[in-house]
Amino acid sequence: MIKNLLTRTLTGIVYVSLVIVALYSYSWVFYAVFAIIMLRTLKEFIGIIALKNHVVYKLPAYLFALALFTIACGNVCYSWSVPYSLVAVPIILLLCVWQLFQKSENPFDSIVYTVFGVLYAAIPFCLLVHIVGGDIATLPTAQLHVAVIMFIFIWSNDTFAYLWGISLGKHKLFPRISPKKSVEGFVGGLLSTLVLAYCIAQWVETPLSAWQWVGAATVIVVASTFGDLFESMLKRYAGVKDSGTILPGHGGLLDRFDSVLFSIPTFFVYLQIVEIL
Repeated sequence: MIKNLLTRTLTGIVYVSLVIVALYSYSWVFYAVFAIIMLRTLKEFIGIIALKNHVVYKLPAYLFALALFTIACGNVCYSWSVPYSLVAVPIILLLCVWQLFQKSENPFDSIVYTVFGVLYAAIPFCLLVHIVGGDIATLPTAQLHVAVIMFIFIWSNDTFAYLWGISLGKHKLFPRISPKKSVEGFVGGLLSTLVLAYCIAQWVETPLSAWQWVGAATVIVVASTFGDLFESMLKRYAGVKDSGTILPGHGGLLDRFDSVLFSIPTFFVYLQIVEIL
């Protein structure tokens, strides 16, 4: 028990440190770290789907995801002005043409799962680049804080929801999908993160006001919870406990980033609504 807790703690420290360093570097380190995370989460998604005999075209999926992320970094950081459709349209059409040569009883299955896998695993990281935003050489530190704080809210909710859940949890939040999640844990995680959001707004200079950060914390916590539940649904469908074993004591990268994959797009939309992006 103690050994497992120590392993989880050390792995968590390394994971959090790596993400923060990558975000604040906003350089080739940012690109390399998040490209690897993106491809690994996509690989684990493909692995889960494969357990139910669904075929995903791995190489096109990896190339598709990497191309989209590269374009996002180039457009935002170096002003490339390359349209995403330049990659998306040809690859999707090629997937459709390739399916003509396959002897499959369900010709749409592989196309749908391949494209969805890329959308699920790659689009959030492309939007992360847009959340950070700005030329790589002139970006102010205050803008970098925005993305880091988003991750802090996700981690805060995970931690406090767990602590409130094991202490007071009696009412199941979504028993069909995740029997361990409780309403008390969700509410506790939300309230704790809202308090943290207001405090951070007083201490850290960012483009958002204190109440805008409270609003951001709310949408991030809700999105984070649904992201976790969605991956739990995938794993329950496939009959597996974890998406992988790459993180000792935590499972796979998808297990750690399931909340992130829903939180980034939601936060991106929120920033557009409050006219920060």
